[in-house]
Amino acid sequence: DFGLFYSYIGTSAPFVYAIPAYVTGLLVFYAGKLCAKTIKENPWMAVKDVHLLPFGKGGRLFHWLQTKPGRIQTEAYYQVCFRKGYGEGAENIHLEYRTDTTADSKSEVAKGLAVDTDLVYNRDDDVRFTSDDIIAEKGVKYLQNGQFIKFDDDAVVEPEYFENIGQFEFPEKLENFEEFLRIFIDFVGHKSGLVTNIAALENKAKDLTSLLSAYIQNDPEYKKARHEKLVSTKFEYRFPILIAEGLCYLEKILIPEIFKS
Repeated sequence: DFGLFYSYIGTSAPFVYAIPAYVTGLLVFYAGKLCAKTIKENPWMAVKDVHLLPFGKGGRLFHWLQTKPGRIQTEAYYQVCFRKGYGEGAENIHLEYRTDTTADSKSEVAKGLAVDTDLVYNRDDDVRFTSDDIIAEKGVKYLQNGQFIKFDDDAVVEPEYFENIGQFEFPEKLENFEEFLRIFIDFVGHKSGLVTNIAALENKAKDLTSLLSAYIQNDPEYKKARHEKLVSTKFEYRFPILIAEGLCYLEKILIPEIFKS
């Protein structure tokens, strides 16, 4: 029944499809950056193919777009998101968007855990310890020992950075996020026509830098980490800056704008 449900929404309120398009596109864009870092740091892996295979309830967001605007346009959108996120060398990687589990509602997660895969493992290059979440944004600075350090966009996110959120300095122009936003707006506006008022979505992106610190501090998980710090010695909170930007834009700009009418 999922197809019927999605189709009904597509007919009654097609602009709603901008939400799954945005969330899934941002995840694929960020995944491109994570893949690039892992592959470049571990050249012995010789990766040529990356499979996009969504699982679970969250994976259903990917399935929405198979109904509207359809598989062909959606697959092209994810290709662009992944390649732009990956950056240099993306032309050597093939992204395959698989829909093996689209019809499953109960067993899809189990299939994801048990899928038959050729695994490559090298004890001298343990990828698990070098594949943490990354900053994923250009020009982010952090005040440390009285001086600002500038992060590379593939720098690993450390919890201690967020313990003093006020020591971050975010660039006025959020280059990586704005690159993704252009891809998204082109997809939901020009290519699929899901959203008509795309000018507001573009223009309000400039407000994001000023909203970011407050958005992170109001995150329930951030507040929880601050509280737990009072009873322990650890501050356990990580947030890739690109994802923080993306969620802030989603909540403060995208949802209010597309639901205005």
